[in-house]
Amino acid sequence: MALIYLLLALISFLPCFVITFALTVLLRPRYTIKPLRLTLLSGLLALVSGFVFNVELDGGLLSFPVAVSLLSGIWTMLLLGGAGLYQAFSRRKVILPGR
Repeated sequence: MALIYLLLALISFLPCFVITFALTVLLRPRYTIKPLRLTLLSGLLALVSGFVFNVELDGGLLSFPVAVSLLSGIWTMLLLGGAGLYQAFSRRKVILPGR
């Protein structure tokens, strides 16, 4: 039974991987994003947040991929935004006043 959940979770991470892979190809010269790491991190965060918030699955086993896909999509967008902001500010020289 656990193998079925793992297989469904990996299938539900696929849209996040496609999004991060497409952004890696489109933004390659300016930003560096590792799609597999970001997908696994967002998937892990989606599973943890699903268990922490005690997401109740009314549809049983078939609603599991939908819930994980939605949560991992939210986490992917948050992580991509954070990574983009970090890389944008870390590459830029900040001149502090008085120096």
